[in-house]
Amino acid sequence: MCVFIKISYFLKGLVQLTLIIFMMLFAALLHASWHALIKDQCDRLIGLAGMNVISVIAVLCFLPFVSTPSAMAWPYLLASVPFHIAYKLGLVRIYNYGDLGQTFPISRGSAPILATAIAFALTYETPTLSEIFAILLICFGIFLVASDRANQPLSGKAFWCGIFTGLMVASYSVLNGLGARSNGDWLSFAVWLLLLEGGLFVALVWYVRKNTLFAKFEKNARNIVVSGLLGTGSFVIFLWALSEGTIGSVTALRETSIIFVTIIGGIFMNEKLSFFRIFAVSIVALGVILLALIQ
Repeated sequence: MCVFIKISYFLKGLVQLTLIIFMMLFAALLHASWHALIKDQCDRLIGLAGMNVISVIAVLCFLPFVSTPSAMAWPYLLASVPFHIAYKLGLVRIYNYGDLGQTFPISRGSAPILATAIAFALTYETPTLSEIFAILLICFGIFLVASDRANQPLSGKAFWCGIFTGLMVASYSVLNGLGARSNGDWLSFAVWLLLLEGGLFVALVWYVRKNTLFAKFEKNARNIVVSGLLGTGSFVIFLWALSEGTIGSVTALRETSIIFVTIIGGIFMNEKLSFFRIFAVSIVALGVILLALIQ
């Protein structure tokens, strides 16, 4: 009987892990797609604000059906909002500096490394030799991506903006994972987070751009609606996965989006898909996947 119980638990865990991996790969594709849509816009700040308008409208439809976050979840919720906003501002900067296939792998590939560093700083959690190998592999891949000159050399500003953006991703991922778990209801946490950070970001952009904000929405309405729905779907799946799996592995799995981004940039945005770039991004992806599997 004990053997059957152990097998049952093993199969249940295997099904759950398979579901998380499949859903995170799907979320990675959605994530890469909305990034490509934003990168393709002339005014990326307006594009991101438009995305958040769609996100806020979408989550408002769910607001009557979810509970208010618990007292334990509010500190994580409020603390993560500035990191989400800083991440979006960082995106605007890096997309002004380089190709999608260059800047995105640096910002997203560095996130698992920085998340590991944050965990060590906060909890003195020492990475294993396997984790160190995966981290070094990611670092090597990022170095290769940064040195790729297929279209244009990557500037120092683009590189450091990418690292800053990765730091913001790592920070909000840790806070979101802890918040969703402390709340107990991941959907409630996701709805309120998207409502707060989306609303504040739109207000910030409106303060900067004033009346031009909504005027430009009309010119890119289709692009904004599609990217908003893709972004909302990707993030909701991400929050669900954070509540089911380990923060490090889920965050790392989402960064497989760098593969989709490289393909999208090469096919739809006329970015040169050199063998060197494909090899470099593959190294980053391999390191990210390895880091996900060993955590």
